[in-house]
Amino acid sequence: MAMNVVSSIEEDDKPNCMVQCEEHLSDVNHEAGSGTNDEDEHGSEMSFYESDLETEPHCEQKDTLFLSGRRIVEIGHFLASLRALRHDGFGCSFFDMDIQSEKIEGLESIFTFKCKVCGKIDSVRSCGGSATFHSTNQAGIIGSLSIGIGYSQLAELLAAMDIPQMSNVTYLKNHNAIYPSVHALNQQLMTVAAKEEAELADEMKDGIPVIGVIADGAWAKRSYRKNYSALSGVASIIGAKTKKILHMGVKNKYCFLCARGRKEEDHDCFRNWSKTSTAMESAIVGEGFKNSITRHNLIYGKLIGDGDSSVYKHLVEIAPYGPSFYIKKIECRNHLLRNFINKLSDLSKDTKYSKPHREYVSNPSMLGRFRNAVIRAIAYRKSENNALDDKIDNLKKDILNSPYHIFGRHVHCKDYFCKGSDENKDDLVDIYTQNGILGGINTIIQRLADHASSLL
Repeated sequence: MAMNVVSSIEEDDKPNCMVQCEEHLSDVNHEAGSGTNDEDEHGSEMSFYESDLETEPHCEQKDTLFLSGRRIVEIGHFLASLRALRHDGFGCSFFDMDIQSEKIEGLESIFTFKCKVCGKIDSVRSCGGSATFHSTNQAGIIGSLSIGIGYSQLAELLAAMDIPQMSNVTYLKNHNAIYPSVHALNQQLMTVAAKEEAELADEMKDGIPVIGVIADGAWAKRSYRKNYSALSGVASIIGAKTKKILHMGVKNKYCFLCARGRKEEDHDCFRNWSKTSTAMESAIVGEGFKNSITRHNLIYGKLIGDGDSSVYKHLVEIAPYGPSFYIKKIECRNHLLRNFINKLSDLSKDTKYSKPHREYVSNPSMLGRFRNAVIRAIAYRKSENNALDDKIDNLKKDILNSPYHIFGRHVHCKDYFCKGSDENKDDLVDIYTQNGILGGINTIIQRLADHASSLL
């Protein structure tokens, strides 16, 4: 029966080991058929088994390739590719195959399998590509750039995970291919965000939606309020309602290749700024305002930003929507509160006040009370059903009264704010007034109260 099955296989499709086995078995059967007695038949039978044992070394396959380490695979694609490994005629599948080789292409691999039955060779890729990026290599590079690392850090990370790393040439090749794709995708997303902001706009001017935006910048080097010498800076404009980016830009004062003598026409030079580092933010934001109509058909009527006055001053100077259009500046609440606490903390360094009083006002628990008092007032006034102007006036009064509440005088405290005087706590207002430190606190409080409209 077995010989009939074997004989039905075409000679061209048989592996060499199978052909050798059949030839040897044919010779053995011929010798066994020439016997004339039981002893000869028994001897022939023994020689058959002995010959069968001798043929086994001729049928041995090569050892399977030994793989080590870990790999990144697109699991759906990889499993589907393995299931698709079937050969017509023999019913061969992945379970009948041995791995012969692996070709590593950066973070991807191509595995080559050989069938043990029919000898057919198939290849399977570890990843099949995705809708966002064309390869795992590009996805790995864009992820590295997103978290602020480069080739060396990525190589160390992959080495720790025991994953084969891509070469520097492969990294640079994919890095250069990513830039136009990412740039085009960002432009598309910003266009979609602008349309969403236009649909949510509450105000129109000459048929163009007027919206509020948030703008801020960052630099590659921390300044710590001095030494503003960063070589690169970035700024972005974000829609106030959708919280999506509408504009972004980068300014560079340095080019690695130019610094090494390369001519600008020989490479893509990203150096585009020669002025001071502090002016990068205002320049980028100004470009976004000037291009808002032509690019998105939007007018940025309100600017929500930090206490940096240089950006708003630049917008007033360039007048992107004409000299008659006023761009309203709204201070960022988080920045206002942070600056408020920083100013109170700086009182500890003002030696014109007595040291015990300075330390009492600037200790963390007292600073927390000042902040909480303002936050409670904002939350309450914001929830009122009064007109906006009334909310702003009431919030100003609450903020200006907060130092007196904290120092134990509750004459002007509202019912929502406190329950009146506490017999167990002293009224310290007169003491801190005589010392003069309450005057310094009121000056800081007044600056915050002047921005009550931005706090709501």
